[in-house]
Amino acid sequence: LPSEQVCNEVLGQLQPNQATSIARLEATVNLGRSRLSTLLSILEVAGAVTRTKGGWRRSLEPFKYDTEKVDRLRGLRSEEADQMSAYGSLSSCRLKFLRDALDDADSKDCGRCDRCATSRFNISLDPALVGEAQQLLRGGDIGIDPRRQWPSGLDEPKGRIAPERQTHLGRSLSKVGDGGWSLAVDDFLSKPGESLTSSDVADLITALQKLLRRWDWGARPTWICPMPSRRHGHHIDLIASAIGELGKLPVHSALIRVADGGWQADQANSAHQVSNLWGRLAVDKEMLPTSPVIDGPVLLIDDRVDSRWTITVATSLLANAGVEVVLPLALTTT
Repeated sequence: LPSEQVCNEVLGQLQPNQATSIARLEATVNLGRSRLSTLLSILEVAGAVTRTKGGWRRSLEPFKYDTEKVDRLRGLRSEEADQMSAYGSLSSCRLKFLRDALDDADSKDCGRCDRCATSRFNISLDPALVGEAQQLLRGGDIGIDPRRQWPSGLDEPKGRIAPERQTHLGRSLSKVGDGGWSLAVDDFLSKPGESLTSSDVADLITALQKLLRRWDWGARPTWICPMPSRRHGHHIDLIASAIGELGKLPVHSALIRVADGGWQADQANSAHQVSNLWGRLAVDKEMLPTSPVIDGPVLLIDDRVDSRWTITVATSLLANAGVEVVLPLALTTT
């Protein structure tokens, strides 16, 4: 169950005589759709809200947050998590551990699990086969699809995103945990940005160069724009500079951050993710390239793409500035 503060935030948005949709609630309450729906169902059972046509209403029944019950459930979930963690590092019988957890009075060593049996699997892998598998994992192209509609429930922006204001199909070098380039990307992004040198990014640049050669774009990019980032600004700038040097493309840092908000990772739904960006990113027109460079596609480089709202907002801003085609390129995506 979410915190008492979040529960009160939800109840504070509901009226007894007017239905409020979940989409509208998402714009004011920082919860994902599934968690928000679950919370409303719990509040409905408690009699605090009622489901009706068009959404939810506040009932006239008072609501008291059951702190004791919530603490008890959280403690139980914490114990279960500790048990799952302990299971992975057991030195004793795994089946007996499970039966003890279920209060089985007749639990005993099974004699068959990997902790009871004396034999172990010993797998010797062919180094050439391992190398071939790694090449396969590192040779695929991961697409970044465009967003086509703004989240519902917002006053601005809202509605469908016009085709000319959408990103084009982008590319990512890796997917989190994919076993290909993800470990190398994680290692690169974990290094202090100020101390980075060209040698720290050499392998990634080679991989990105191959990805760009495979990219079936309609027209080749004419310039590069790095995304502004509080965490990895130096990393993104280094990537942009290296690709620009290889492709003989000018780098223009036309996107800037004009105000700081919360972290995108802390925003639980699309409405909050867009609101956290809207008005905080802008285009510095003095940093834009002039014609004919600006008339061609721009390669928009980012470190990581999760919800895709950052590149969507950035594309909308660049479209306002006269950029017609935006091609997102990320080191990794979820």
